[in-house]
Amino acid sequence: MKNEPHAHPWQIAVLILSVFSLITVAFLGLGSLNPESRRVLEIADDLICIIFLGDFCWVFARAPNKKEYLKWGWLDLLSSIPASPWLRIGRLGRVIRLVRVLRIIRSLAGLRAVLDRSRATSAFIFVLTTSFVAVVVGALLVLEHEAGHDGSIQSGEDAIWWAFVTMTTVGYGDYFPVSLGGRMIAIVLMIFGIGLFGTFTGYIANWFEVPGEKEDQSRDEQILREIRLLRNEVAELKKDKGAGGKDPESTCLPSPSESPHEKT
Repeated sequence: MKNEPHAHPWQIAVLILSVFSLITVAFLGLGSLNPESRRVLEIADDLICIIFLGDFCWVFARAPNKKEYLKWGWLDLLSSIPASPWLRIGRLGRVIRLVRVLRIIRSLAGLRAVLDRSRATSAFIFVLTTSFVAVVVGALLVLEHEAGHDGSIQSGEDAIWWAFVTMTTVGYGDYFPVSLGGRMIAIVLMIFGIGLFGTFTGYIANWFEVPGEKEDQSRDEQILREIRLLRNEVAELKKDKGAGGKDPESTCLPSPSESPHEKT
C-alpha cells in the first residue's frame, strides 16, 4: 500500500501472531472455557496486542506521509485492542476479529520477497514467533492434563512460567508436571527449545558472516557489469566493421607492406 515501508522480515511475526490472535479471540468467546485456560489466553492476547501497538508505532514513525498512512493504518491500531470481556459486548468483538483478518491478508503482501531477500533473519523471526505460540499452547495443554492431579501447576500464570522455563531448557524445578500427558508435553517443549537455541546460534554466526558475503556479492556484480560493458563495446565494433566494410583500425594504420614514404 501507499506510504507503507518496504517489506521486512518482521511481517512474518505479524502474520503468525495475527492468525494466532484470531484463534485466541475465537476461544475467548467460548463460555465453557476453563477459567485458568481463559487466563492463559487473555495474557497471550494482551502480549500480542502490545506487539501490534508497537508495530503500529514503528510503521507510523517510518511512514513518509503520516496522514496518508493513517488512511489505512488505523486498522493496525484497532487490531491492537485486547479481546477483554467488556470489549466483546455487542458487535465490537466481531469488528476486532474482522480487522485482524484484514491484517492477515495485508501481511501476506510482499511476504515472498521478504523470504527471498532475508532468509536467515526470516527463519530466526519465524522460530522465535512460533516459540511464543508453543509456550501458550504448552501452557494450555499442561493445564488440561494436570487438572485433577495433585501437582504444582494449577494456575494459568504457573503454566506459562513452566512452559517458558522448560522451552529455554532452564527447568528450575519449582513447577513440574505429574501426569503422563504433562510430561510428554514437557519433552516436546524441550525439543522445541533445543531447535530454538540452534537457530539462534546459526543466526548469530550468519550475522558475523554477512559483511564478507556482501563484499563478495558486490565484487561479483561489478565484474558482471564490466563484462556487459565489454560485450556492448565489442558488439558496436562489429557493427561499425560491418557497416564500413573493413576493419576500423585499417583506416588509421598503414599496412605492414606499405612504407610511410610510399604513402606520399
